Amino acid sequence: IRLALPRNPTPLAKPVSPTLRASRLLLRFNSVSSVSTLFSMPERRPFVRLPTDVYPVNYGLRLKPDLIDFTFEGKLEAAVE
Repeated sequence: IRLALPRNPTPLAKPVSPTLRASRLLLRFNSVSSVSTLFSMPERRPFVRLPTDVYPVNYGLRLKPDLIDFTFEGKLEAAVE
């Protein structure tokens, strides 16, 4: 079996490192403080714990990252006894 490869293959897009992405943001917004407001953490929620007589037996976690906006959505399902 012979494979025919093109003589000049089209180059694939190179992945952008997080460092390079942050550098580009700094150049775009011209200051560290304006970039830090883009990545601020949401308001902290109160800590919640299961009652002492409830035991988790199985977990299901789904995360959907948004690599452009540096955010994610998620869903947690837990079976308890």
